[in-house]
Amino acid sequence: MDLTKLLAEAQVLIRPWMMLTTEPSTPDQPIAGYWGELNAESGPVLIVDCAYLPMLTEATSLIIEYAAESNYSVKLSSLSLTKEQLATMQALYAQPATSLPPLDAVLHFGSATIQQWIDSFRDDQGWVGADDVADRELVDGYETLYQAQHPLYREDAVASLGGWHMVWPDGD
Repeated sequence: MDLTKLLAEAQVLIRPWMMLTTEPSTPDQPIAGYWGELNAESGPVLIVDCAYLPMLTEATSLIIEYAAESNYSVKLSSLSLTKEQLATMQALYAQPATSLPPLDAVLHFGSATIQQWIDSFRDDQGWVGADDVADRELVDGYETLYQAQHPLYREDAVASLGGWHMVWPDGD
């Protein structure tokens, strides 16, 4: 396997994203969400208009609340916030984006060509990840290109909706 073939395999797995930024792309672009603190008792909160989440059909907001003891919690709410509450928060704007999938996703969901390549160095049928690939130059090359395209490696991205979200076998 070389980087050109690996990138061709990854292209098939690209998924759309909505990158949330603090700058609108046009003067009349609607606000897609907010980032900040609602009150002194809670931690930071990310509020997203669910119109940007196609899997939800009802008019609602997704609220992700960050708490030190639990890392985060997610709540769906039809919450109406006042202009005064939102005034202290940073407005976010959705920017369409795409990105290569993480290498682990290519290894796990790739075509038969990827699976044959993995079988050449995998001892069992268990989970295989980027750390299991002996060709570190290939892994590093892919990671460099992945990070260059990924919305969350950009300085202007606050959060993203969609794309790839891997669930690791050990729960991490």
